[in-house]
Formats: sequence, C-alpha cells, structure tokens
Amino acid sequence: MINPVLNAPSPFILANLISVAYPFATLSILLVTLVLYYFMKQQGTLNRCMQFIIWGMLCQVAADSSYAYLTLQGLHRSGDAVDLLWMLAQLLIGLGGFYAWKPGTEWTPAANPDAIIKETYFPYVSVVVISVLVTASYHWQLNALILGLLALVLLIIVRQLHTTRILNKLMGEYRYLAYHDPLTGLKNRIRFQQDLERIVGKTGERAGLLLIDLDRFKVINDTLGHHAGDHVLVQTAERLRRSVGTRSLLYRLGGDEFVVILTDAENSWCAAAADRILGQFREPFRCEEIEIIVTPSIGISIYPDNGCTSNDLLKYADAAMYLAKESGKNSFRFYDTELHAIMARKMKLEHELRRAIERRQFKLHYQPKFELRTKGIIGMEALLRWEHPELGVVSPAEFIPVAEESGQIVAIGDWVLERACEQNKSWQDKGYPPLCVSVNVSVRQFQHREFLMSVRSVLQRTGLPPRLPGARDYGEHHAKREGEHGRAAGAQTDGHQHLDRRFRDGLLVAVHHPEAAHRYDQDRQVLHRRYRRPRSAVHAQDDHRSGAEP
Repeated sequence: MINPVLNAPSPFILANLISVAYPFATLSILLVTLVLYYFMKQQGTLNRCMQFIIWGMLCQVAADSSYAYLTLQGLHRSGDAVDLLWMLAQLLIGLGGFYAWKPGTEWTPAANPDAIIKETYFPYVSVVVISVLVTASYHWQLNALILGLLALVLLIIVRQLHTTRILNKLMGEYRYLAYHDPLTGLKNRIRFQQDLERIVGKTGERAGLLLIDLDRFKVINDTLGHHAGDHVLVQTAERLRRSVGTRSLLYRLGGDEFVVILTDAENSWCAAAADRILGQFREPFRCEEIEIIVTPSIGISIYPDNGCTSNDLLKYADAAMYLAKESGKNSFRFYDTELHAIMARKMKLEHELRRAIERRQFKLHYQPKFELRTKGIIGMEALLRWEHPELGVVSPAEFIPVAEESGQIVAIGDWVLERACEQNKSWQDKGYPPLCVSVNVSVRQFQHREFLMSVRSVLQRTGLPPRLPGARDYGEHHAKREGEHGRAAGAQTDGHQHLDRRFRDGLLVAVHHPEAAHRYDQDRQVLHRRYRRPRSAVHAQDDHRSGAEP
C-alpha cells in the first residue's frame, strides 16, 4: 500500500506525505491493539469494556486498509462495505465507552490552563491550515473566491475571539463568586478547604488555624435587623484584614464564623495574632448612629501538633473556640491535651447517657426539707445520681449540661418525675403522711411543648393528685417543679404560660434564679410562689457571717 503511493505522480508533496502516513498509522493502531489485547489477557483484566474497544479498533484497521487499497486501485465507491466497517468500528468503541461509564459519575472540565488554551485555539489553527491548503491547491493564485474565503474565515475568527474573551470574563467572575463570599469579599469555605488541604499536604511545614466566632451575634440580627448584622460582618472583615495582614489567609466560613490560617507559625505567633484580633474589637461598631459592642471568641489548633487532616484541625479549633466562650467570651484558647481529655470525656458521657436509663444506672436520692420553726420534715427533694460501672459516680453538674446539649434531658427528666411520683405514692400507701416532693427541671425540659402533658400523664399513671389534703405548709401542693439555676431568666413568654397552667393544676413552682423570680413576680401576681437561693449564695453568706463573728 505504500509503494504505489510513492510511485504515483503528484505535484503536492504534503499530499504524498499524508498518503504515506495513513498506512503507517493503520499499522501502528493494529500493533498497539494486539499488544494491548495480549497484555490484558495475561493480567486477567480483559473486561467487557476493553473487548468492545479492541474489536472496534480491529474493525477500524480493516476499514482503513480496505479504503487505502480500493482508493489506489480506483475501485472505492461511497456506500460500499468499507463505510459499513467504519460505522461498526465507531459503534463498538462507543459501546466500550458506555460500559466504562459508572452511574453517579459526572464529567468535570480540566482545571489545567494549558488544556483550556489548547481547546480554545485548536479550531482556529485548523481553519488557518485548511485555508492555506486551499490556497496552495490554486497554486497560490489569490482570485476572488480565495479572497472571499479568507475574509470570511478572518471575520469568523475575530468574532469567535471576541465571544471567547467575553466568556472568559464571565468565567472569571463565576470563579470568583465560587471561591469568595459575596458580602465581605473574603474567600469562602470551599477555598478554605482547598487551601487547608494543600497546606496539610506539605511536609515539614507548621500552620496555625484560628477559628473566630462573634459573641451574641444573633442578638444583633434579632434586635436591629439583618442589615445591621451584615454591616457588622463587613466591618469585622475589614478589622480582621488589618489585624492579620496580607501574608495570612483569611476566610469567612458562613454566618459569623471566620478563619485565619497562619503559615510557618509557632504558638507564640498565633497567640500574638489572636491578641491583635481581640484588640481590633475594643472599639464599638457604629450602625445608623447606634454603637454596637461585638467581641470575638477564638479557638486555635496547630498543624501538625493537634492533627494532620483538615477536618481534625477545624474540629479541634471549634472545640477550643467553644471553650473560650464558656470561659467568659472575648478571649482565645489553644487546643491542648487537657481540652482533648475534656472532649473525650464529654463524648463518652454523651454516648453512655443514651443507655443509662435502659441499664438502670440512674438513682434518686431524697433530701429532706425541714421547717426551722417546728424542726419537722415538710418535704423531700429528689436528687438524680448517675452510678456508672466504669466512670463511677458522675456528678449532675457534669452530665446534666451534656444531656441538655444532646437533647436527652427530656427523657431523663420524665424518668425522674415518674420515679419520684411512684416513690411518693409508695410512701403514702405504707401509711406515711403526705409530703411535698420537689423535682429539678432544666429550662430546655421546662420549655418543651409536651412538658405539661407529660406531668399530667405521670400523675394519672401513678394515681397521685396534684393537691394533697392534710399536707403541711409547702406540702399543700404536691408535685412541685423547680427550674434549674442559671438559665431560667431566658424563659419568659412561654414559661409564664406554663407556670400559670401549673398553678391552675395545683403545682408549685420554685425558681432558682433571682432575676427570673423578680421578673416573674412583676409580670404575674402568683399566690403560691417560693424562691430557693442558690447554694453558692448560701455558702457565701455563711462565710461572711463566720468571718464577722469574733
């Protein structure tokens, strides 16, 4: 097939070269196909996809060889068997691609700029080459037809280049919006994850991750509106830019959370950066002549000391940030072994709490209440204790906050109420005088919409009336529910409705928080009300009195 091409007279050298290269390409495809088939057969990796591709390539080789031979002999006609072989080859290769595709996978364009440039300019180069070949076929005689063709090609290229420039500009804007926050102009969470993965992938490099969260930002949105919150976020971004400089990487993750990545940073540098950030927030923000005081809480994790993956670093910085909030806000905290132990302990408690009721690890202790005048017992307070086989006796001050955060406090509170009512009913059935039993309730359980229904259901199941005839003083109201100290001030509107319903049912409510008790006293004139002082206040007063005595 090659000798006839070389011997054929032709004034075009390029045409002869293409005709000679055609059989060589066909033989190369045949050789590669046979080697690929033999190699995959030996390795045992010849699947259905590769079988279709190999058979398609063989059909392509047969079609190309037949076409070259028939063309040299002058016997080729359009629509003969050679065209059918080409169609069969394309069909087989397409079936191979179909079986290679996996459901759920999507094609994503290459992010390589060189590949984009090749895809953009390859059609133009091809058009120019075709124009040159057409001109050469007319022995470089620029007649009207050739000039019109060149002008048309030039107009198409200019128009296409203009369209490509506009599209590239739009793509740049879309790419900017994809990796930047539209409100503050900072890089967003997607870019943060990419940059952090790149930094973590480098060996021998230290980095500090500062997670910044604005304290009580939700109050600003709720009271002044979202426009004021947006203004604070924009000003926060500007202050963070001034505090960290241009060498550090600054991001907004979303809401009121910001992240700073310090490369080649030691602990002292991270602490200095956190101090500069806190210093930027000493001046209040101004929004429509209103001064807004905003403080940040910062959690810091160090790579590779605290973690070697981006998820671990962000998780540990988040844990340190919440510890800074619990420590009084407007401060920063490093993630360390102590905090790791606290987190591990907290996760252990949360996991074990889920089965504590089933495994009967909770117990109720009853603390008697005495009347100072008569020195008689007028009631009992049910105190929850958790006796774990591995952790030992866990303090309520430790596991109650965990139960509140995980949402398990409602189930635990219902269990406590039912056990306390069953025990009180048992005492009455044994002939003991009726007494008031107090059960502590957290604010989250108190605000639950089915809380009142749960109390009534427990009283009905245990057969205990809300009012006990003959009960002394505070024992006149049987099932007294006490609000937990510390958070009761937050329950006002819904809490007042719950309180009013409980008084109508004959239940006595005691509030541990002084401000909440005073506020409720002003809003509702309650006949049966009692306020129990916090234990810390009693101890402080006892210490003061003991110090005043001679």
